[in-house]
Amino acid sequence: MDPLFLCLCKLYTLNKLLTSLFIFINRRQTVDSFGLCSFDDPVKVLIELQRVCKPGGKILLLEHGRSKTYLGLSGYLDKHAERHAKNWGCCWNRDIDQIVEDAGLELVKKDCWHFGTTYYMVCRGKK
Repeated sequence: MDPLFLCLCKLYTLNKLLTSLFIFINRRQTVDSFGLCSFDDPVKVLIELQRVCKPGGKILLLEHGRSKTYLGLSGYLDKHAERHAKNWGCCWNRDIDQIVEDAGLELVKKDCWHFGTTYYMVCRGKK
């Protein structure tokens, strides 16, 4: 498993980070953790991450969204999405794969957990 991903998980858990967007000083990697659910336009966010990332750099995403594996779970997320978004500012049923595709990112690696609702993606920007 990617050491940067493990470090990110530890930081997120231990420090209860106030923001979900991290941009590393060297700009070889940009990271977003559990943030795409909260932005009005997540595609624009990923396009901006591409802009600030050096050519050939990676965009690492740790996100949650719609399950492609368990349709019943996705049905539950859809049924309660409006209330959840109103209470928490989180659109928990977003199609992360579609957002990444719409932003024009090249998907290098993808792993899913938690019944397909947690995504770890390594992407690259447009060439």
